[in-house]
This record gives sequence, structure tokens and C-alpha cells, in this order.
Amino acid sequence: MEEKSEECFVVRGGEPLHGEISLAGAKNAATKMMIASILTEEECVFENFPQIGDTAITAQLCQELGSEIFFRDSALHIKTRAVRTTEVTSLSRRNRIPILAMGPLLVRSGEAKIPVVGGDKIGPRPVNMHLQALKSLGAVIEVGHDHYRAFAPEGLHGAEINFNFPSVGATENTILASVLAKGKTIIQNAAIEPEIIDLIKMLQNMGAIIELGADRRIAIYGVERLHGTKYKILPD
Repeated sequence: MEEKSEECFVVRGGEPLHGEISLAGAKNAATKMMIASILTEEECVFENFPQIGDTAITAQLCQELGSEIFFRDSALHIKTRAVRTTEVTSLSRRNRIPILAMGPLLVRSGEAKIPVVGGDKIGPRPVNMHLQALKSLGAVIEVGHDHYRAFAPEGLHGAEINFNFPSVGATENTILASVLAKGKTIIQNAAIEPEIIDLIKMLQNMGAIIELGADRRIAIYGVERLHGTKYKILPD
């Protein structure tokens, strides 16, 4: 029986290394910042922007929703003057970014519809924590066989949210939905990965009021509006 060959890297060392490389921005921060830019109608500029697979997919998603995007001098310029549609189509099932668009869409338009999300094959990552957090903030969620639909006709409001474990995506989703909600939101047992800290800094530059406390506690004080920003993404 013929054995199947496996692809591999062959590294032959023994030579001293020298030279320099430029590190592009972290993909996991860049994609979330693109979604966060939908929270304002003003332009956001992201320097040190990585042009790789997931950022291209996220750019498609944002353009579908109404964002204008162009590149100049290794920086991405993105501006969402108006939300053209509140429905994300199946083109974005290829990663898990669409679920994060629910908060900005609820804030800007009062409703959102996204497909059941996909992503990499690293095991089950249910979105129930995302949906429960949005419900706590005042959203009404409908679950279909291939989509999630959310409504917030009276807007979102602050709440205290306790996560069973520090989920990166659910923490990001709650932050994005809370920065323009009415009142104060507390996230207990929040994830505090570097890309989340960078997202918080970017939102603070836009005018958000966010406090990072001890013991994985994040406090968000809702503001009336956010403005554009110019931000350098942390290196990968």
C-alpha cells in the first residue's frame, strides 16, 4: 500500500543570521478595529496595517455594509458615512468576524442579521456568550437555522455581565456594543489579550470611556458619539 507523503518544511541551519524585517500589524487586532470603525461616520486610519487573508475578508464585509476603504502608504483608510445594509451575507462565513458586527449595527441602525459563523478548525466555539451579553444590553435576538437576527428599537443600555470564562470574542463584542449604550457596563472575567487592550486604546482615541481594572474587570461608560481616529496597530 502506497504511503501518503506529508508536506513539511526542511530547515538546514549552521549559518549566522543577520538583517532586518518589518513586522506588520497584528491581524487579530486589525480585523476588530475595522469593525469598530463602523461605530462612527468619520474616517479611521490604521497604520501598520497587515494585508492578509482575514483582513481582506473583513474589508469585504465592511464594504458590504457601506464602508469606503482604500490603502495609502501601508495604512488603511476606512469610513462608513452611512450603513447601507444591516444584513451580512454568507460571503463572511469564512471567519468569525461577522458576529462582532452585531453591536455596531445595532447602535447605528437598530438591527442586524448575520449568518451562522465559521472560522478555523480549533474546536467548538459557540456564540451563546455573545448573544447572552447582547441580550443583557437590551437586544432582542432571534436564532434561525442559518442566521442570527438582533433588534434594539429602543437602543442598548448598560448592564453587568459575568462571563463563565474569559472569551476573547465575547469580550470584544460586549465592548463594541457598550461604548455607545446608555449608562455603565461592567464586564467581569473579561479576556485581556493584547489585541483587546489595543482595541480598547483605539476606542479611547475615538472618545470612548473605558476603564481596565484588576481581576479581569472592564468598565465602559456609554457616550453619545464617537469620532474618527488615526491609530498604529500593535505589531504581530
